[in-house]
Amino acid sequence: IYKFRPGSSPVQAVSKAFAISENTGKNSIDLRSIIGNVLKQNPTKKLFLLGDQFEELFTLTKDDLERRELGAAILDLAKEYKDRFRFFLTIRADFLTKLLEDPSFASVIGDSGTNKALGQRFLLSPMSTEELRSAIEKPLEVAKLKIQEGLTDLILTSVANQPGSL
Repeated sequence: IYKFRPGSSPVQAVSKAFAISENTGKNSIDLRSIIGNVLKQNPTKKLFLLGDQFEELFTLTKDDLERRELGAAILDLAKEYKDRFRFFLTIRADFLTKLLEDPSFASVIGDSGTNKALGQRFLLSPMSTEELRSAIEKPLEVAKLKIQEGLTDLILTSVANQPGSL
């Protein structure tokens, strides 16, 4: 399992996830080769690539060419290694339409996409107040830490009705 956040340079972020040196510069990084080589070196293994907070592809990545290259590379790999390569992404619902504007991603996750068989989408509704409370307090409990009295309620009040707030 390899995980990355797109940031301002998603191609470099993916190459970092695979521990590839950034000295080559983003224009010479070939994601198809990097991931293809990992799959070829491990012919019995499956490779999972997770793009976390994928809305960064639209908020932080300014290079449209790099954005399209990422989508095209992922689609090519999914086609070539359909039994061994899986790409997962997490994205806020308010950015789903932006994802559908990219031809590669739209072809997989769009209802009429030509590569629809390669992907599935799972939509999660926003967390309830109790789910948000749990997301704040449970990690602290696991770490055996205590939260200041009233702080959880203050956080919940400040993030109420804000997409992607927590």
